[in-house]
Amino acid sequence: MKKILVIEDDSGIREGICQILETEGFMVESAPDGQSGVSKALSLQPDMILCDVVMPGMDGYEVISRLRDNPLTDTIPFVFLTGKSDPDDIRRGMNLGADDYLYKPFSANELLAAIQLRLRKNEALRQRSEMKMNALRDSIGFSMPHELNTPLAAILGFAETIQTDHELLSSEDVREMAGYIIDSASRLRETIKKFLMFTHLQILTENEEEKTRLRGRTCPISQSTLQSIIKNCSKKYIREQDLSFDTDAAEIAIQYDYLLMMVTELTDNAFKFSSPGKKVHLSGRREDDIYRLSITDHGNGMSHEQIASVGAFVQFNRSRQEQQGSGLGLASIKLCSDIFAVGMSITSPEGEGLTVSLTFRISPPQEFS
Repeated sequence: MKKILVIEDDSGIREGICQILETEGFMVESAPDGQSGVSKALSLQPDMILCDVVMPGMDGYEVISRLRDNPLTDTIPFVFLTGKSDPDDIRRGMNLGADDYLYKPFSANELLAAIQLRLRKNEALRQRSEMKMNALRDSIGFSMPHELNTPLAAILGFAETIQTDHELLSSEDVREMAGYIIDSASRLRETIKKFLMFTHLQILTENEEEKTRLRGRTCPISQSTLQSIIKNCSKKYIREQDLSFDTDAAEIAIQYDYLLMMVTELTDNAFKFSSPGKKVHLSGRREDDIYRLSITDHGNGMSHEQIASVGAFVQFNRSRQEQQGSGLGLASIKLCSDIFAVGMSITSPEGEGLTVSLTFRISPPQEFS
């Protein structure tokens, strides 16, 4: 049974609304003023709130401001009851987070229609969110343990072999096993590093003040900048000859550390999912007040469904291709693009590789050496 809270100072209107809703099978609570309405909303956690705008003491605008500032009530559907139809008043309420307005006098049918509409929309949002969380939970359950346990098993296995069989091993055997331990430890360290970055970015997306501050940061981008960022990546795959550049210079709106992460992850993926001998191309172009950076590979590419499903711990074609990676890199890039208002697009003509494009805002012109 859905719970609805009615906040209305006019006792006749309040009782009339409560009677209509109770007749329709809703569980109804009411409050005669804004202060008690906020208290009841916090304690009851209703499925919807109907609130008058003009009330003595705490008016409806202050009520919604307080409720939207509290994580316990910030997503509860909120409908204003008002006799005003001034566009400025309506805009003020919407800006504060109101979902709808009902204009007095309204009929029982109008009241019930507005309530059912908001409840259906909220339920649809809840179901979508739950589906995403279930998919993420399933992906974490399958992927993250693999990404942690695989290198850890190699480290423990080779270390135990060295400990128990050291008298039978040659120095070359020990050196080879030590190399495997170092490689596995490096892979484990990178997975943990990516997970911490992803978590950091998730926290940032909820901090509007910090996002505003970060969006004021800029850094230079040029061919030499990009080369310095990804030189280790091409060496890692022994594919220095496969990398090509064609980039303009500009001052773009992003902090350098995050540009470093985005370019490194995209280039690493481009090498990881394409074959030696196939080019990985970086293109950077100034276009009026934006800078478009594109990384293109000639690997297997992705389907439209896979592109739409890009996210943390999501991997594709695992049965056909062993992938070392949790999907955290591309998910972090998506979060970072939201934080810095960077445009991001992924295109993949079937069988012709993958192009990821990032669109940055350009800062006022500066001199580059």
